[in-house]
Amino acid sequence: MSAQKSILDLPAKVLGLIYGELTLHAKLQLAQVHKVLREAFILYFDGRFHRISVGDLPYEAWAVILEMCGPGVCELICDGLKAGDPRVDLIRKYCDKLRYMEVSSSADSGCGPAKELLFQHKELLSLFLCVPDPTEVLELMVDLPNITEMSLNMFSAKGLPQLQRLVHLTSLHLISISSDDLICLFDFCTTLKKLRNLTLNNFKIQCHGKGDMPASIRALELLGCEVLPELPYFPRLQSLSIIKTSWSKGNFCKFVSAHSNTLRHLKFCAKRELQVDEFLKILSRARNLIRLNVVVRKDDIITADFVANFIKIIKDNGVATSSRPLNMRITKCQFNEIYRLFDESPGSEIIRLGWLDFPDIIRD
Repeated sequence: MSAQKSILDLPAKVLGLIYGELTLHAKLQLAQVHKVLREAFILYFDGRFHRISVGDLPYEAWAVILEMCGPGVCELICDGLKAGDPRVDLIRKYCDKLRYMEVSSSADSGCGPAKELLFQHKELLSLFLCVPDPTEVLELMVDLPNITEMSLNMFSAKGLPQLQRLVHLTSLHLISISSDDLICLFDFCTTLKKLRNLTLNNFKIQCHGKGDMPASIRALELLGCEVLPELPYFPRLQSLSIIKTSWSKGNFCKFVSAHSNTLRHLKFCAKRELQVDEFLKILSRARNLIRLNVVVRKDDIITADFVANFIKIIKDNGVATSSRPLNMRITKCQFNEIYRLFDESPGSEIIRLGWLDFPDIIRD
């Protein structure tokens, strides 16, 4: 006598054809009829709820889906959750394997949802917070040593004392609520001995104190910042991104020169038009570059002489060769003309030219 079979024995393709004809509401209703249909739902949606955003699901579907698939959710995007939202309790109850969480809330909602979710999920590895006062939430972070990657929006310098205690962080991204917010790197970086990647957005940066930054830091990104007056030495800095950031005259070139032995990747977007002479000077200081990303605007003047000097500097730096060229990517604006200039210039085989969209210089 053959064993009794069920919908679970159907090939995945057939199961997909069945569920493909149903609305989400119908699928959920079917899953609640019998435990076999419930198991079929979980089987069919296995892995599809690895990442969930609050806006992805109808409000009424949350309870049923999280009850069945919550243990498989690893990434959660919570935008606009308010204090007392029943979904917060559902997430706390069923999503016990979260690795990444993104929580955004308005001033009306405060930090309540973020604090409730963090308190229950000590298994988190990565966190993005956009809440009215992240300082309030940072108090909880000391008890979450597994979180090694963190982004804080609406951050202010008053949260630095709490930040100093998060010694387990390896990646940190701070976005200021005001371009007038003054931050001192020594106020928090010197205690973060494991920090490898640091991104600062919309700050005025100063460096009271003497000495070097932690040797653990390999990558530094400054977006829309103002450096007052210069930055300290990063002993093992390999990647530098300077996006629309202002420096005192000559200090950016000085900073690149100080890190010429370790710096391998450079991303650059001038705050205004590209000053070609200054750029070539910076390039001559970055002797060990293997990758360069540059934003070129339509008003920037790129000539054959500039390209010839560019190639000469890269050749003199002695790292790029025809078999291992410098990987250079520029924005699409003027790309065809610049590509032609490089193609017509002797020695250009030591440079591999490609293009990038403007947002890529930040995301890449």
